[in-house]
Amino acid sequence: MTSGLACDPVFRPRPFHGGRPSCARIGVFAFARALSIAALGLAVLTAATLMPAALTPAAAAPAGTLCHPDEAVIFSCPAGARTVSICASGDLDAGSGLVLYRYGRPGRVELTYPDPAVPPAQAFTAGRLMFAGGGGAWFRFEKTPFRYTVFTAIGKWNPKGGPLALAGVAVEKDGKGLADIACDGDPVSVLGSDFFERAGIKLIGDFEIPEAFFPK
Repeated sequence: MTSGLACDPVFRPRPFHGGRPSCARIGVFAFARALSIAALGLAVLTAATLMPAALTPAAAAPAGTLCHPDEAVIFSCPAGARTVSICASGDLDAGSGLVLYRYGRPGRVELTYPDPAVPPAQAFTAGRLMFAGGGGAWFRFEKTPFRYTVFTAIGKWNPKGGPLALAGVAVEKDGKGLADIACDGDPVSVLGSDFFERAGIKLIGDFEIPEAFFPK
């Protein structure tokens, strides 16, 4: 009989082939079940950790971004008296949604691309940067005869030793350097493989950070 077993009521004893139920056997099964539940929880936690970070709504981003409140901030930083921002619609994925580059001041945007809007895969290209002790990503569009490359990177460039982060926009005209616009401080940025894949942006071409961005 099983009624005399002082076992955890949640894991009630059941008959076993080849013998009577016992608390020891029930304990083994209870422990196994607990391990399964723990493993499931760990798997869910791991999956959540590996998922791409949620895009930052403009309403929650630092003041000064050129993204609208209903857009997500992909990249944004002040650069002198102006701001550089890359913004995405909330429905962004490889088959829908928009990505827009904006440059200027809040309330007075001087450049928006693409205009009119087209799918990100038709408007932009991107790539990754690899350095010893660091890395980064870049994001590019062309508006003939100009080419704009937004980038973020970290590497062993600090004159005092250790890592140094760089970010900004390199502007070219007819294939030659025209302007190097450095961010003032660290940008808000999710530029990288997860975002490029989500937006359906192809990794094409290469990019070398202009010398003007490095400390002298």
